[in-house]
Amino acid sequence: MQLMKKTPLGTLMARYKRDEEYPGFVVDLFRKGLPSAAVCMVEYEPTHNCIQVVIYGDSETDAPTVIAKIQLPGTRKHEGECTDEK
Repeated sequence: MQLMKKTPLGTLMARYKRDEEYPGFVVDLFRKGLPSAAVCMVEYEPTHNCIQVVIYGDSETDAPTVIAKIQLPGTRKHEGECTDEK
């Protein structure tokens, strides 16, 4: 499945990730005449049993610039950590 939305900077496309261990979505930006750029991923992170947002703030590299773990009700173990329990 893909969702697309035109913006003044290009077209954003969200799609399902193929990774069954880290299920979620990938968002890419497509611009006419330029290579596509990864923007972010929102995915389940099994090691800490939480949702994480992976942001690619530098389109020149594949390395993420920010990884944020989302604290959901019932998953808070310690400040800044998700629970290890599933």
